[in-house]
Amino acid sequence: ELAVRDPAWRPPLDQAGDFVLVVKNRRQVIDADEAACRILDYPRELLLQCTLADLVPLPPWADRVDNLGGIRAQMMRESVTFDTLVRRRDGTLLPVRLELRVFPQPDGFVSRGVVRDLSREKRAQAQAIQSEKMRLLEEIGAGLAHELNTPLAVVLGNLEMALAELADPDLRALLLPARGAAERIATTVRQVHRFAQPIVPSAWSALDLSRLAWEVVQETRPLWEAAPAAEGRTIRLELDAPPVSPIWGDAAELREALRELIANAVQALPHGGTIRVATTETASEVQVSVSDDGVGMSAEVRQF
Repeated sequence: ELAVRDPAWRPPLDQAGDFVLVVKNRRQVIDADEAACRILDYPRELLLQCTLADLVPLPPWADRVDNLGGIRAQMMRESVTFDTLVRRRDGTLLPVRLELRVFPQPDGFVSRGVVRDLSREKRAQAQAIQSEKMRLLEEIGAGLAHELNTPLAVVLGNLEMALAELADPDLRALLLPARGAAERIATTVRQVHRFAQPIVPSAWSALDLSRLAWEVVQETRPLWEAAPAAEGRTIRLELDAPPVSPIWGDAAELREALRELIANAVQALPHGGTIRVATTETASEVQVSVSDDGVGMSAEVRQF
């Protein structure tokens, strides 16, 4: 009946934001526009059966504490605006800017929320932050490579000359691990530099993912076969790579990703076990997976 009588809480069209919700006494939804139904994905009759708790994520104690009670008198004179979240029918959360105004009624009050959808703005902000992070990462990677490569070249060069001239086995036993350590540092610097460089899709090409998986398995054989065997571990690698359709991608990036996954699987098998590398094809995509029967992650690690 109140809706038919055009109640005072309905805002003018030019002030309606993206959608409008009206709640009675902090509990029941009593009015909403068609935009609210569309954006929140509710039929109007179902939306008017919702409560505030259905649409706004609230803590368990929210029904016992009136967190806006202290400023309700102010909201009866003017609107209060803040950013929050609303819940769609499917449970997904929508970031919004809520302009809240309270209207007194004989049996309590109604709260009118003029809502503006911030999802595009938030996505744009996230993309801008990600772009800035990648730019900084690229600068750090390039700077790190520049600062470390020169002294590393000196260290490695001197170690090579020393090893070429020394015949003393005790001295060589000291220098060989030092050379290995310096080479690992140089490899890490190259990996950081490569990781920081942006991926250029124009450099992609058609790839046979099954063939690439086979090649990576052969390249990493010392990692999963020889090294564990020297430590008394037996690791068996199963490759299931049937023919699949070509994909479009960067072979170097995919090789590195597979190498890292296999290396992680080896680390997860301190007592030995099985690693399985498989390629599959569905109607819409080609997949490659690396799995192992190792120790896995603890509950504390998984929660992060």
